[in-house]
This record gives sequence, C-alpha cells and structure tokens, in this order.
Amino acid sequence: MADINELRNARYMLFESHISLEDADVESNPLVKMLKSEQQQLLQLMKSQEIYEKQGRPFALSSETSHDRQRFAARGDVESLRLFATPRMDKYLKQAKSFDEDPSKPLPSVDEDEKEELAANPLAPIAGAISFYLQLAMKP
Repeated sequence: MADINELRNARYMLFESHISLEDADVESNPLVKMLKSEQQQLLQLMKSQEIYEKQGRPFALSSETSHDRQRFAARGDVESLRLFATPRMDKYLKQAKSFDEDPSKPLPSVDEDEKEELAANPLAPIAGAISFYLQLAMKP
C-alpha cells in the first residue's frame, strides 16, 4: 500500500497488527519482542511518503527478506534485534559504523579480516569437520 502512495492505509494495517501483539507475553518470547520493535520502527519510518521511500521501504524489504529466510538481517535498531548475530557480523557492523562516521578512514581488506579471525581462533577452519566426525564417532 505504501508503495502506491496509500501510506495512511498502510500505517493503519501496521498499527492493527501491532495492537494484535499487545496481549503477547513479550518477556517470555524474544521473537514477539523483536517483531514489536520492528513494527514500531517501521511505523516511525512511515511518518511521510518521503521518509518511507528513503528509509521505510528498504527497512520493510529487509524485514521481508529476513523473515522469508528465517534469518536476521542487520538493519535498523540492531542493538535490540540481534537474534542471529555472529562474531563476523558484529565485526562488519562495527566497520560499517566506522565508515559511516568517517568515510575517508580505510577499511581492512577481506584478507586482513580472515587473518585476524584465524589468529583469534586457529581451529575455526576445521571446527565444522571435527564436530561432524566427532558426532559420527559417537553414534551407536
């Protein structure tokens, strides 16, 4: 709806879905908390058609992709929406924030990132294989 300039109707539908989650136990279900947070952020990004087109639509598409794949896509309020974050995602997010603050500051290359990860955890490249073979060995 918002894509065809029916922002008011889109906001109403989103608000209705937000109300339907009001009775959900947010504390015992982090997914509900995450969904409510996404809804609130999207409502904020639908204050005007211009804001929606610049920020809301990309956020909505990212949410759709995230839910379709049942994975977390870092966007928006990443501090409260970190369900599937990995150390590599955290590092890249930190690099992106650094670049956003100072685009002239050089970012490390992929090779530099890999060397740093390997130094921090030398067994990482073979951990998956070791785990697989250990599981096979333990099966009756």
